[in-house]
Amino acid sequence: MEIQIIVMSILSYLILFNCSLTFRLNLKNNIVITTMLVFNIVLIREYIGSLFVIPMFTVIILYVCYLKRQDWLWNVFLIIFSYTLLVVVDNLTHFVWSIIGMDLSIHWPIYMLIDYPVFYVVCRLTSKKVVEIKRKYFLPLSPKILIILGADLILCMLIFVMNIMVTEQAGSPPRVLFTSIILYIAYVVLTFLIVATIVYEYETNANIMMKQNSYDNLQEYMKQIEELYQNMRVFRHDYANVMLSVVGYIEENDMDGLKKYYDMEIFPISNLFNKEKDVVAKLHNLDIIELKSLISVKINYALELKVEVNLEIIEKIDKVNMKSIDLVRIIGIFLDNAIEACQECEKPSIDLSIIKMDKDITFIVKNTYIKKNIDYCKLGTLGISSKGERRGTGLYNVKTIINAYNNVIMDTEYENGYFTQLLEIYG
Repeated sequence: MEIQIIVMSILSYLILFNCSLTFRLNLKNNIVITTMLVFNIVLIREYIGSLFVIPMFTVIILYVCYLKRQDWLWNVFLIIFSYTLLVVVDNLTHFVWSIIGMDLSIHWPIYMLIDYPVFYVVCRLTSKKVVEIKRKYFLPLSPKILIILGADLILCMLIFVMNIMVTEQAGSPPRVLFTSIILYIAYVVLTFLIVATIVYEYETNANIMMKQNSYDNLQEYMKQIEELYQNMRVFRHDYANVMLSVVGYIEENDMDGLKKYYDMEIFPISNLFNKEKDVVAKLHNLDIIELKSLISVKINYALELKVEVNLEIIEKIDKVNMKSIDLVRIIGIFLDNAIEACQECEKPSIDLSIIKMDKDITFIVKNTYIKKNIDYCKLGTLGISSKGERRGTGLYNVKTIINAYNNVIMDTEYENGYFTQLLEIYG
């Protein structure tokens, strides 16, 4: 094989792998991949011909998946899809050149000047679009999605093998190149339709789930209001009996017994009752019904667990510049984490503040916590959690959601025994 063809092939593949991934390759990664490319192009090709691309891609894809394990499926898809687009561009170039009578072995510098910038742009645009989809939609790797994408990749491999076998037998006349172009374009269109269908189905199911969760939370919220009303009636009805129970201590002049009775029997009931009433009253300023329902359910759950809860919503809030499904998911994760973490403390407490400044809204969730031997700066990384191994998907999901917005910022603070999550949404 001529040296310029080897160099051109290596450069083409390096453009592919450097421009079509969810992350950037460093110098060491490029050296490893270049070594794999040289080994396969120079040696393996001598034994199995053009089919060398299959073991070459298999090894390099495994290496890329090792470098970024949490994005393995996205990177496999990006490499295969981008490579297919590059093959289409390359075949189009050869098709045009064969018609006008240009020889690649002679005019290869012109080929590099024309095709390589196109390769770069195609890979970059494909990667950028897929990363946008990845950030906007947290697509779970369900068995259905894995089967569909697996079948799509198998189809791609079959097309590659068929194209290689036909090209080796018939060469690259215009008719073969044109057929190959049509075949690859059909595959690209099919893959695009598959991805679009998966994204549409996910968004539809997510909206249905959000509406169902909002309805369930609203039902729970209405149930809590009804229970609060019943508690008020019971409290008023039992007030006289409570006073009569105190009379005995007063008549006996047993102030110590009265104080003990009040602290153990009367105060806990009245305190919990007042806290529930206070939560309902303060939520009056929140006019986003799905968020109001969620917060009410979470706070009352925390109160049942004997967690001290402070809620602050001073101004009326009826609009937030963020999808309600995403906002509910984020605040739900914040509150779940806060409730779980503070229960380890001697005096568990949670402070929730929603602050409005013009059109900007800030959510602050603050809870007591016990510091553990982990790197809190890495919270939000998949698998990193204060809850133990194989946890940490909550804050990772939060960061994934936030990455889809340009007007949302999350900050984390941990000091003086308090863990604080801030979510700032700009109007």
